[in-house]
Amino acid sequence: MGIFTVCDILTGNPGFIDLIDRDKKLYNWNNNVRVVLKDGTVTKIGQYFLDGTVRIQDKQKSLFDLFPKKHEYIVGDKSNLNDIVNYEYDGFLLNDTVYNFIKKHKDYKKCIKNKFLYHILEKFALNDKTDNFEGIQQMYIPSNNDNSPDDLYIKKKLWMLVNPKLPDGVKNKDRIMKIVNNFYKFICKDKTKSETKGEILQYKLVYNTKFWNIEYSDDIQKVYFGKIGTQGRVLSKKSKRILSEKLVESKIKKGYEVISKKKIKQFTL
Repeated sequence: MGIFTVCDILTGNPGFIDLIDRDKKLYNWNNNVRVVLKDGTVTKIGQYFLDGTVRIQDKQKSLFDLFPKKHEYIVGDKSNLNDIVNYEYDGFLLNDTVYNFIKKHKDYKKCIKNKFLYHILEKFALNDKTDNFEGIQQMYIPSNNDNSPDDLYIKKKLWMLVNPKLPDGVKNKDRIMKIVNNFYKFICKDKTKSETKGEILQYKLVYNTKFWNIEYSDDIQKVYFGKIGTQGRVLSKKSKRILSEKLVESKIKKGYEVISKKKIKQFTL
């Protein structure tokens, strides 16, 4: 896999900037990122590596671990939106500062708090034409003497990389808040309480020491699985109802026992 930059799903800011001998105070904020996972949750702050992954290191470690555990997520942006939705990506890259601007917005509770963040970001990204840094293989801050096409392009948009919390970043903050406000205008118009279509069916299955639960509608499935007695894992993705039904059938054929089957009003996992 080559070296490439993945950008923030909303603002188009790079997930990583090479800051060797550059002003980290101005630009390092770009390197603090999160992942909006397909189950709608948001990870802790991590760092994007130029291989398509965000890595998040736990601060705490158990007595049996020499080093803290690392969690690695495959991420994408608007440039490969269809691949993210349909293939083995874990979610969207989202800048931590931008994420906090979203959460502190006056309309957060009214329009976003109880919605499926992954899907509303996907819906917005499909319609958004915001200018960004997608397409540049590796982001860096050019020197005064650098004049390649990428150098000139970055220099022209250098103000978009400046920390919006600093006095030098006022113009960039105005840009980001305009994007965030447009995001809210777009999402607040959506009056639907659920991101799903059709009635939702829930199955709960067990096999020896394992559990496997699924909730699915006409267009989305959520699977919750793991060892009985643990919290397990949650995976969510777009999927046609017939495919979810076939998945249940395959589990039953493998020996899983259905302990519950019912219709529910909304996803509860």
